[in-house]
Amino acid sequence: MSAKPSNDDRLDDMAGKLYSLYDDEGESAEEFVGAIYSELRSFGDRYVDARVLARGGMKKISRVFDTKTGRQVAMAELRANAPLELYEPFLREARLTSLLEHPNIISVHDTGLLPDGRPFFTMDLKRGDSLADILRKSKMPHEQLLEIYIKLCDAISYAHSQKVLHLDLKPENIQVGRFGEVFICDWGLGKIIGSDESEGIEFDEILFNPDLLNNMTLSGELKGTPGYMAPEQFEKGGIKTCGTDVYALGCLLYAILTQKPPFAGTAEEIRKQTLAGKIVSPMSAFPNKSIPKGLNAVTMKALALSPSDRYASVAELRDDVKNYLSGFATTAENAGFLKEASLFYKRNRPACLVGVAAMGVVVLTTSLFIVKLQNNIVEINRSNERTTAQRHKAEEASRRYRDELVRYTRLLGSLSGDLKVESQELARSLIYSDPVLALELSMQRLKFLLSDEDEANVSSQIGYTYFIMQDFASANEYFDPQNPVFEDLMPISRKYEVLKTGTLLTIGQLVELINELAAHRKDRKPLLEKILVYDHATREGLLEYDQVVGAVLRGWNKEWTDGRFEYDPRGGHLKMTGEHLVKFALISENTSGESPIRFLDVNHLEVQGTGLKDLNEIKTLPIQSLDMRDTAVDDLSPIGLFSSLETLVVSKNRFSRRQLAELPQTLKVVER
Repeated sequence: MSAKPSNDDRLDDMAGKLYSLYDDEGESAEEFVGAIYSELRSFGDRYVDARVLARGGMKKISRVFDTKTGRQVAMAELRANAPLELYEPFLREARLTSLLEHPNIISVHDTGLLPDGRPFFTMDLKRGDSLADILRKSKMPHEQLLEIYIKLCDAISYAHSQKVLHLDLKPENIQVGRFGEVFICDWGLGKIIGSDESEGIEFDEILFNPDLLNNMTLSGELKGTPGYMAPEQFEKGGIKTCGTDVYALGCLLYAILTQKPPFAGTAEEIRKQTLAGKIVSPMSAFPNKSIPKGLNAVTMKALALSPSDRYASVAELRDDVKNYLSGFATTAENAGFLKEASLFYKRNRPACLVGVAAMGVVVLTTSLFIVKLQNNIVEINRSNERTTAQRHKAEEASRRYRDELVRYTRLLGSLSGDLKVESQELARSLIYSDPVLALELSMQRLKFLLSDEDEANVSSQIGYTYFIMQDFASANEYFDPQNPVFEDLMPISRKYEVLKTGTLLTIGQLVELINELAAHRKDRKPLLEKILVYDHATREGLLEYDQVVGAVLRGWNKEWTDGRFEYDPRGGHLKMTGEHLVKFALISENTSGESPIRFLDVNHLEVQGTGLKDLNEIKTLPIQSLDMRDTAVDDLSPIGLFSSLETLVVSKNRFSRRQLAELPQTLKVVER
């Protein structure tokens, strides 16, 4: 009796039949299961083509190709010289990070051991820049940086909900992808709330912050990155809470607003500043940056020295930043009514404008109604005012006519009956008090005399008058070539007829004209003053008029070539030097006897070292101070004629005590 076949025998028989079935079709088993399966069986190493992305003191990050999933990933591994004590903390970071499933926290895919026994773990490979690089390049607007900051707060808030603290938040640990993805990396200092802090924490520091090795104390007490660490992280046995990460987020917000960390200096200096709470607010540290007051307050609250004074949670910090982005006041700034009203207007500007417009319509309608009721009274008042104004104008015109008539009659009566002498007298004397009227009256009399037998001389006199008025075209018509008195003016007049484009010469052209007249062989000093007087009375803009006054003074003092003429119109200060500056005024019957300086607004006059001899030449100037050291003045008696003089500066021992005592008592005399 044969034995029954076992179950194993039956299964082997079935497998053989199945195999033969596919074998009949001419296909292998590998071809049946597919190419991916075959590829997995053919590969020996899962991670290949490693390229180092970053190195630390004991750890390196590489980009590798995962042959099983067919994608690029990032591999973190200990360096070959890492001690065995670091293996466990290294793997603990991988486990801790893998527990956190959030879109803004880097994902861990795999952990394992390399052939030489060193641990590794793989994670997402994200392409982009760190937040530190972005802040350094300043290539992103504040609004976009704050959106990134909101995502960071969301991620840390989630971690806290899972009882996990990060404890090493800084710009270098924040990765920003090409399309706005935000990831928090390096959880090497992270801890579970309530766990033992002492176990392995020093190794975590060394492992995940190799760039800080030189900043650590010998006892390895540094547990984070100086500049982004809370005060309790510097304290031995300090209790780390959610407020510790809130402080680091405050440091990140400070860096986003200013592109600088809140502390600067060596690790020890930063430690002292942090423990003392010596933080200069962003607005105070960077007054030239447009830092919003609301975010400034948020930053400083997050950076409070005591954890109890900070935000109670990351969610509260995030919501305050959201308040700012939404146009609301932050809780940290304790906004008053005006601030709240201003923000309300900004948030609801269209509605506010509509409300204001509606209010305006109501006010306008009411105002029109009131105005309509008052129209009759207003119209009567306006009519009375117009009548009064017209009467005043008529009376003023009549008064001016009578004044001019009396003045004209007096001029005719006081001067010679000879019109020629009369016109010359007008041009010689009246021109200095009323140049426009004097030249007009003189012109009328001279033109009346044109039919006289001395027509050539009269015609040239008219040309001379037009020359003073800078009407060179008319002057050229009346100048008689046969009259030698004005032959030197004819070529000059023809030259400036071509150059002049307006009613008067430009300041530069006028200075050039004065220089030409001064350089001529004939003495034209009185003519210079007449031209200056008429020009000053008719020119609208007197900017840079000191050039004209200086040119006249140099025309009167031809040897004054090395002196200075400096005028400051803002303070009314005029300084002149040079021993050859002797004539400050021309005193004769054909001149005014006054200094051309009167055409400048001068309060303080310095003539130190000039050749001034007679104070009568400047006595009419309304100056407040006069410095006349090292001049040739001997007689101080004209000082009493200065109407506004308050301070007089003279050379020491230049004048006797008696001379100085005779000066007005109200005058301050300074001897130097």
